[in-house]
Amino acid sequence: MLTSIKSNYFRKVYLLYGVNIALEKKITVLTMANPNPKTEHLPGFPMVGDKPLGKKPVGIRVPEEDYERFMAIPKDIRSKLLRDFIRETGKKYEQKTA
Repeated sequence: MLTSIKSNYFRKVYLLYGVNIALEKKITVLTMANPNPKTEHLPGFPMVGDKPLGKKPVGIRVPEEDYERFMAIPKDIRSKLLRDFIRETGKKYEQKTA
């Protein structure tokens, strides 16, 4: 009885601090250990052109045949092709809708 009271007490305390107690008393932390990690030592993304890159990458799934064909292109050319295509298509779309 005493252990069940303790476990219920700790369950409530851990839930208050963002920690979830799973079955068999395994503890899973739901939040980052350090919410403000130091990132100065990490390398940044290289600039492409004179404008900064978007905050999130764009990713899509394509048919396997198209994927294999696209991956056969060297990486630096692939990235440039995709960026150019997205830029040109966006401009065409803006002209159509304006």
